[in-house]
Amino acid sequence: YNLGLAEAKIPGRELRAICWFGAYLAANPKAANTAAVKDQIDALDVKSQSNLSHLIQTATDAASKMTEDNFSKDLDLSRVAGLWAETGDITAALNTAALLVDTHDKDIAYNYIAEGQAEAGDIAGAQKTADLIENGSFKSEAEGAIAAAQIKTGDIAGSQQTFTSARQAADHVDPADNRINALASLVKTQAEFGDITGAQKTVALIRNNGFAQGDIVRAQVTAGDIAGAQKTVDMVPNGNQKEQARMWITLKGSFPPVRRALTPPALSDWLNKLDDDGSHQGLEAYPIEKQLAEDCPLNTEPFLNLASYLTSQHSEDPKKLFDARIDTAEKMAKAQNVIDQMLKQQAKQ
Repeated sequence: YNLGLAEAKIPGRELRAICWFGAYLAANPKAANTAAVKDQIDALDVKSQSNLSHLIQTATDAASKMTEDNFSKDLDLSRVAGLWAETGDITAALNTAALLVDTHDKDIAYNYIAEGQAEAGDIAGAQKTADLIENGSFKSEAEGAIAAAQIKTGDIAGSQQTFTSARQAADHVDPADNRINALASLVKTQAEFGDITGAQKTVALIRNNGFAQGDIVRAQVTAGDIAGAQKTVDMVPNGNQKEQARMWITLKGSFPPVRRALTPPALSDWLNKLDDDGSHQGLEAYPIEKQLAEDCPLNTEPFLNLASYLTSQHSEDPKKLFDARIDTAEKMAKAQNVIDQMLKQQAKQ
């Protein structure tokens, strides 16, 4: 509790202060000052969101001053749109997307927005945004992200429906190479988030699908289903691809246990966030395991000294300034959403 009070007095350390208070409530669920602590958490959360919004606005301002080719600038604006969505400011997100003229570029922006809404827990809003996407590949990608977010919240039935919609969108992508890439990407998402049956339905649509089958094997091994993984390996026709898929089984002892649905955070969960330095040694090759393990490096910049960190990012080159600010904002937005989800789960206890 005292560590929370101390960090709350340091500008830019709002998320760390929230974690100390979260740890305090996890250790003392019936504390007499619970209501007061929750009020402090709410105030800190508002301040953290305000810092993030200001940072995104500085990135937007930098983007508006860029003069390089339109493709790069439009892609940068799409990233800004997605970040506004992650903060819950859908009006700003859609206004940013409206700056884009080309339909393809708008679809990229809508994809970012839908993924941002899904990350923030706004599933219904994310699905409405995904409906605006005309490009089948981008629509499939957005719906895959939405389904993954549904799984994180425990909505397995809803995720299966969304994955089905994503598969239908990807199966209509042309040319064939693009369709295969879209379907393979969907297989990877389905498998990583535990929808093995759905992943196998999707992989059946792909010709020469050995590499995609490998993603399913890895997910099965992670879940401890070695027998199922071996059956999947046996379905891979290509010899080299079969060996690569079998490799995941030989590595089974190196996979950490992963919680695929959010559960009420324990004291150790809050303390792990405070200790996280973003290194995730041993998980570099397994992006979803890495993401679910932490994805909230509060023991690094910018979470330790935001003002000083932003000052060090100053540049007269708008592109360099934009890249620095948007990267920082994306890191902060992910951490903000992780903490917000933990707070929601803690409130259910």
